Amino acid sequence: MVTVVTQNSFLGLDWETLIKAFQHFQEKSFKEIKARLDRLTQKKERIDPTLYCRFCSNGITSTDNAIQINGSVEHQCTNPQGNTFDISCFSIAKGCVQTGTPTFEHTWFDGYTWRFALCARCHTHIGWFYQRDHHNFYGLIRNALTDIS
Repeated sequence: MVTVVTQNSFLGLDWETLIKAFQHFQEKSFKEIKARLDRLTQKKERIDPTLYCRFCSNGITSTDNAIQINGSVEHQCTNPQGNTFDISCFSIAKGCVQTGTPTFEHTWFDGYTWRFALCARCHTHIGWFYQRDHHNFYGLIRNALTDIS
């Protein structure tokens, strides 16, 4: 869907307000996931490990599926348009579907092709699916995930 904006506002809000709201949303969701990981580490309590789509509450993956790629689970990546994404890597994301033709163009992980990863329910872009030979993983946008449905 394409939205055409012909004024200096969208839905009656100026762009500066919209940008600040989006930045607040990103910061808040990252803090929620970090707090959950801290609880798991400190208390070693067993709680539901499922991570859900922030937009429709579809189950996407589990914290048990987190894997290290290039020495870390978490990565900060910037695309050619200058958009920066905080992503986490997962071996399995059953709540995702992949779309697009695999490409090496602008890959963030050398030797891996990528495709878009969408929520299987609402089809929102929530990350990327990476593939090299028989090794696959998902790089999912942390602020597109939540630990509560």
